[in-house]
Amino acid sequence: MMHFPLLNVSEKKWKDEDLMDYLLIDEYIYTDSKTFWDTFIHNKLFCDCKGQLYVIDGKELPNSWWRKVFKWLPNVYKIKLRFKNTGKQLSLEELRKYLLARIHDLSDYEGREKWIQFIQQANSYEQLIGGQMDD
Repeated sequence: MMHFPLLNVSEKKWKDEDLMDYLLIDEYIYTDSKTFWDTFIHNKLFCDCKGQLYVIDGKELPNSWWRKVFKWLPNVYKIKLRFKNTGKQLSLEELRKYLLARIHDLSDYEGREKWIQFIQQANSYEQLIGGQMDD
């Protein structure tokens, strides 16, 4: 069983403008863009909040008529993703190193150093992927 959110760990370099596209909050995407599917989703490797690795190998298009008719409305056209468990896992340190390397690729901005510090102090997958520190 997957534990959301999931982080795309296939990318060798992140782009500032695409940061939210590397994260899956649930098992759906809300666009039928072929470019988005090919670039960020299909056959990409994702790490869940327990360190398990999954590949997205397909999708289920909505079959209700109203989702198709009103697909132009935000969050109406939901495509369910099909995940395949790879049987592999990333260690906490491997995920931390991956994140730090990707963050260092980004342009320098006001919150970057704080984000790096947060990643260095995180002690769970949930913190690394979801960005929530325990109080």
